[in-house]
Amino acid sequence: MTYVNSNSCPFVIIHGTLDSVVPVAHAQNLHNALVSAGVSSQLVLLVGADHGWAPDSQHAIDAMTATVNFLKARLLD
Repeated sequence: MTYVNSNSCPFVIIHGTLDSVVPVAHAQNLHNALVSAGVSSQLVLLVGADHGWAPDSQHAIDAMTATVNFLKARLLD
């Protein structure tokens, strides 16, 4: 995590637990590095989701909900 530092912006990381392209450990490592640097980070794991999902799937709905909630919490406070 070369560029993670205390000046990094807040993150929401959304990752499928069954991602066949990028291992979920990459998302977990990024999240852990951000938290260790004192950066606000939220890791959302989509259980059973692969690398991509259909726009009308529950995984997409969950990802959009997490994104909207993350932005509301940071932009409206």
